[in-house]
Amino acid sequence: MLKKHVIHTSHADISVAETTGTGLPVVLIHGNSCSKEVFRKQLEGPMGDSYRLIAFDMAGHGESSDAVDPARTYSLSGLADMTMEVLEALDVNRAVVYG
Repeated sequence: MLKKHVIHTSHADISVAETTGTGLPVVLIHGNSCSKEVFRKQLEGPMGDSYRLIAFDMAGHGESSDAVDPARTYSLSGLADMTMEVLEALDVNRAVVYG
């Protein structure tokens, strides 16, 4: 089963999709000019029954809002900080990251 919701961060409102698996969280990070939809087959496949797959739209991509402060967010350190805010909101403190 796939859960979709929005997480409010200091960077933007971030659209998240995650599976209900209870195993180790796997964070799926899309590339520039893409969205979490590139991981649709993984999210809808059997792996999500075993692992907690988490995919989200980076600020300004897919269903997420544009960055509140583009100079702060649209950099590697800004995207890393935004990712950490998302993971904190999801209560994830240990994960495999794929991107």
